[in-house]
Amino acid sequence: MPAVSLVEKNVVDSGTGISDRIRNKTRCSFVTFLEGKNRGYADGVLAIARSLRQHNSAFHLVVATTPTVPDELAKELASEPNVRVRPIEWLDLPKSFEEAGEKIFANKQFIANFSKLRMWEFCDEYDKLVYLDADTLPMQNIDDMFLAPHFSGVLDNMTPDAAFSSEKFQVPSFLPRASLSCSRAYFNAGVFVFEPSLEELAAMKEALRTYPVTRFAEQDFLNDFFKGRWNMLPLSFNWGKPNFWLCPELCRSEAIKVVHFSGAVKPWLRQADGQWSNSVLERAIPEERILLQDGKNGLTWAHEKWWSSFRFEAHSAS
Repeated sequence: MPAVSLVEKNVVDSGTGISDRIRNKTRCSFVTFLEGKNRGYADGVLAIARSLRQHNSAFHLVVATTPTVPDELAKELASEPNVRVRPIEWLDLPKSFEEAGEKIFANKQFIANFSKLRMWEFCDEYDKLVYLDADTLPMQNIDDMFLAPHFSGVLDNMTPDAAFSSEKFQVPSFLPRASLSCSRAYFNAGVFVFEPSLEELAAMKEALRTYPVTRFAEQDFLNDFFKGRWNMLPLSFNWGKPNFWLCPELCRSEAIKVVHFSGAVKPWLRQADGQWSNSVLERAIPEERILLQDGKNGLTWAHEKWWSSFRFEAHSAS
């Protein structure tokens, strides 16, 4: 199954080199979100930044940091040559979110994720942004994502089933559509392409006033807000970790663009010797634990890629 480039498949080159057309997009950037003092997620941000450099991306990485991120940590991130730290304030939410959120959210920390919407304020500097969760990793150059329209996302494939075929994995759709016919037209908010806008942010804030508290917080909200009007990208641009044991036949290294290390076991929890401690293995679900202990599979490859990126020119962050 050969890799299919979004550019090769969807963009008609009319005399201007495709790579030049991407690189000429000066008001574009990758962006991620960091909340709190968690060293692991900060290392995730560093791995993303270094992977972008490792794969010769033409764009930098903006890190949206909440007030809980320590100054020293923000300075460390900003020392990366392709990173720009941009502090954001908490997003005001209805009281019902704080009152019921801890009981309803799948993770009580999810309430902080609504502040990601502050990234829509970045329209003062950027026309288009590609968002990457701090626990994702670009596996190759993904600059062609900036050719995708607003708003583009990837079907939630954290728990794939028979509906997720190799065709959906491989063939992208770059044309905006009025509606989505797929019965599971729900995207994962770990990777998406958007055009920041104060007008759209205002509409989101208004919608939040009456929005119910739901398990997956801002992901559910964004799906509701963009229902029927988002563009579907191929699964390879947000390859959920469970796919490594649920559909290993699709885990082709040359085709996977971005891996999303969802769940409790993150790459940065691996020991220096490449092994996993018993305490970490206990957090893994049984299928994942088998792959972690086996050490010879696609998930191991993804973890090795994460560590390779994290160590890439690590001295530049010192």
